[in-house]
Amino acid sequence: GINAEYMGDQMIEAMKRESSKYQYEILDYDLGMDMADVLVKSVTASVAKTKATSRKSKREYTLKPYVVDSTILSTWLGTGWSNSSNWSVQEDAEMYELEVCCDKGDIHPLLELAVDKPSMDKKDVKVTLTKNPYSQGEFRIAYLCKLATGTMWWDVDEKLVAKESRYTDSELNSTRQHYNEAHIQLVAGFLADEWTKIVVDAPIRYVVVKLLKSKTRESGRNYFSVEEYIHGDYMKFNNNNGYVDRTLESIHKVPQAFSHFTFQFTKGLLMVVDLQGSFSRGKYVLTDPAIHTSMEKVLPDSTNCGVKGMVAFFETHRCNEYCARLGLKKFVPGMELTGMHGGVDE
Repeated sequence: GINAEYMGDQMIEAMKRESSKYQYEILDYDLGMDMADVLVKSVTASVAKTKATSRKSKREYTLKPYVVDSTILSTWLGTGWSNSSNWSVQEDAEMYELEVCCDKGDIHPLLELAVDKPSMDKKDVKVTLTKNPYSQGEFRIAYLCKLATGTMWWDVDEKLVAKESRYTDSELNSTRQHYNEAHIQLVAGFLADEWTKIVVDAPIRYVVVKLLKSKTRESGRNYFSVEEYIHGDYMKFNNNNGYVDRTLESIHKVPQAFSHFTFQFTKGLLMVVDLQGSFSRGKYVLTDPAIHTSMEKVLPDSTNCGVKGMVAFFETHRCNEYCARLGLKKFVPGMELTGMHGGVDE
């Protein structure tokens, strides 16, 4: 059993101290049972006693001036795509794609993707955004976007979305911030592919994200994340602090099971949460994930709540038929986390 004196915040701090030993060695380390023991004991104790931190940083940010025009979307899906009054002037920009390069050595490719920094491939493009955003979230605003010239990723006039920070603060309007967001989505996409290999009747796909830097806009308004527009009803299944939409969960069992799957597949190293997107023709198409990690320096982001975020998930998670089908274990004190076939210990 687990000594009670190590429960709660003390155990989380102990886990951080232990995991820090591996932060610079993990590329050469196979996440064997000694590391797994650290993860299991830490999260087990935390599940028993610890409440998660708030979903977002408490820091106050300064809002940019903008006006949301939700009518753009309805007209765009009809005849508005060619309506020039909705669009700004065409501008020159640089578009970057994160490149995945696994050396196929002893390390599991997920570890290499998560811990290493993917390189970026740049292409000059001409792009047009709508004059106003059509939607806003807690941290970002979304514009409709189209390319004047095709790329290796998207065709001319393909329906795209460009997202920028709602706030003026420099760290939110930087290459690093948008790179981190694209990196997180790339890792979530890898795990969605692994899920789909196993659960072929309930596939999950994350849209690919590119970084866009305008050459003409002023500093602080020139960085965007670009992705394909997700058609269908947009739904948010869970967040990164334990919230679950129970109404959606009664119909859509897959998202919660997927979050659970990512934890067990990685032996507690990662957990993908904040699942949102659409469901159509038997497939989930998702975007904007958050990823909790049990190591501080892996996928750093304001939405990464670490072990506390994992705790928050398990406090509200109800295992379902997909969890049972995959052999996912309901987390209880003293359990041994063994990972899964194809996971990071295989």
